[in-house]
Amino acid sequence: MIDVLAKHLEAEQQRGEIDPALSPNQLAEMLTGIYMYTILNCVLNDFSYSLVERMTNAAEIFMRELA
Repeated sequence: MIDVLAKHLEAEQQRGEIDPALSPNQLAEMLTGIYMYTILNCVLNDFSYSLVERMTNAAEIFMRELA
């Protein structure tokens, strides 16, 4: 999964959407960690939010900060 994400992130770097100085592999690890922690938090705690919305919001924040 990390390799696939890294390739997508690298493509975005080539398009100028993400800072090319950042490691696409490390970014993929970080994004995977965000998803995993969000799921874990959802499983371990009572939550009243949509998991999909929560994950989407987290990914959007992450990607916005990479620009």
